[in-house]
Amino acid sequence: MPCWRNFVLFGFIGLLLISLCLPASGQVRAQAVCFTLVDRQSHSLSGVVNSYFPGVASAASGTNQISLGPGRGSGQSIQVGDLLLVIQMQDGLFDSSNNVAYGSGGSSGSGYTDASNVGRYEYIVADSAVSFAGGGTLTLRGEGAGQGLLNTYSHSDGELAHGQQRFQVVRVAAYLDIILSGNLTASPWNGATGGVVAVEAVNMLDFSSSSINVTGQGFRGGSTRKLDGDGALSFEDYRTQSLLQANGAKGEGMVGAPRYVYFNGDLVDTSPPAGTDGYPEGSRARGAPGNAGGGGTDGNPLTNHENSGGGGGGNGGSGGQGGYSAYSSLDTGGRGGAAFAEAEPGRLVLGGGGGSGVTDDGTGAPSGGLASSGAAGGGVVLLRAGTISQSGGVLPAQSISADGANAGRILHDGAGGGGAGGAVVIVVDIPDLMADLTISARGGNGGSSWPRVEDQAGNRHGPGGGGGGGTVFVNTNLYHTDVSGGSNGTTTRSRVAYGAAPGAAGVLVTGVTSSAIPGVPPGFDCYSPTAVSLVELSAKSVEDSAYKILIGLLASTLLLGVIWLFFQRRFPNAAM
Repeated sequence: MPCWRNFVLFGFIGLLLISLCLPASGQVRAQAVCFTLVDRQSHSLSGVVNSYFPGVASAASGTNQISLGPGRGSGQSIQVGDLLLVIQMQDGLFDSSNNVAYGSGGSSGSGYTDASNVGRYEYIVADSAVSFAGGGTLTLRGEGAGQGLLNTYSHSDGELAHGQQRFQVVRVAAYLDIILSGNLTASPWNGATGGVVAVEAVNMLDFSSSSINVTGQGFRGGSTRKLDGDGALSFEDYRTQSLLQANGAKGEGMVGAPRYVYFNGDLVDTSPPAGTDGYPEGSRARGAPGNAGGGGTDGNPLTNHENSGGGGGGNGGSGGQGGYSAYSSLDTGGRGGAAFAEAEPGRLVLGGGGGSGVTDDGTGAPSGGLASSGAAGGGVVLLRAGTISQSGGVLPAQSISADGANAGRILHDGAGGGGAGGAVVIVVDIPDLMADLTISARGGNGGSSWPRVEDQAGNRHGPGGGGGGGTVFVNTNLYHTDVSGGSNGTTTRSRVAYGAAPGAAGVLVTGVTSSAIPGVPPGFDCYSPTAVSLVELSAKSVEDSAYKILIGLLASTLLLGVIWLFFQRRFPNAAM
């Protein structure tokens, strides 16, 4: 056989092997669910870009349907093929004993006994449309059994055994290319939805000198009012009922919400079911449930005038304790919220809200005691992209901010605790340009009390504790990341801490891969941005490992052809 025919034969064999291994155009990777990406334009985004739908009934793992209430946020309905995020916002159990066992059951007066499924989340794909205005039943495809949910998501109101359980479904802003034309933010958490920015850029996300900011968008601070005292209570209490006339309010957190929270500059009644008080057995006093800060317990509840400070919220780090009671200097300040020990790339919570200080005079602005409220924690940012760039020059100092809010300064009353930092997860396929990205998930500062008077015993009132730092999970090393805890407040001109403590530093983890993110894979694992046709984006045909095998087969086949060609020329009379 002529040499050229042998070479052609081996080349044909190589091409045949490749054609057998390569799937048809448009086929997604094996055993993966991918969302639909038919919009191939660059999109300019700013403001609130996500729609939030509350779960209205529990959904078990493996199910393909979720019942949703009306949406909130960007106003976009869910369409078939949309990428969605399901996340359990509140869940878990804690000890409600009226002593130091409150919270964890130990001796700290804070924490939880069981995290249950709080913070678990996953990406899914919509298989049915859901109206923004009316809600409805969502049919879905996921990575769980039978292409259903991986996790179980719980919904219930607070009971005597546990606080409220809440989860939400977030419509992800998913496009081929995204350019930020202004700062992105979330609708703040309102007890049912919000607090999350979820963005997916298959090819490129261009910050263009803008930022993503969810500072103070997380769990809400406890809100108090001017109270005149209650003789039935003790300065040793760790939990008391909200309708009684003493003590500060606990913050909101992972295990539920108190009766009264501070939201948009006002006191909000969360309207718990009849016979309950938001948190089991009471929403006031110094015990800190979960990652929420405790409210101050007054040193003399009969008159409610020995005001102590509220505790800071927790997340990656624990919140700081609130300051001592006025006049009596008792250690009755709100305990700091606990750190969320289960935090990982696939499990995130909002920053815990700070507890409120005790107020009998209602000083500060806003009036009526609201100035002593605790501050809100930071929100959550989930970002997956092919690459990140910035066309508008140097990135701003707060490119991504999920800080806890600061508590306010007041006069002769107890001050509130700072909110904890939130959570940030970033996975980028080509992370080279991320070195200049600034990420902040700091705890908020505790409030200060009577800062302009001389330092003497009768002028010291309880400052607020600092919020704990948040959690940051990224897939590369960053030079500008801050998860520090917030500073405690002080009292008088001498800036005395008076028992108030700063929040602890949070958690920073690098080297996170896309496989650590539960559910539907990121767009850069599903689609090839360079293979855009006039009709659709073709899906990646195989995993990277399969490509390596194909290249090896082709190289081996061609090498055999070259060897055979050499042999034929060197020994032309050799038998076939």
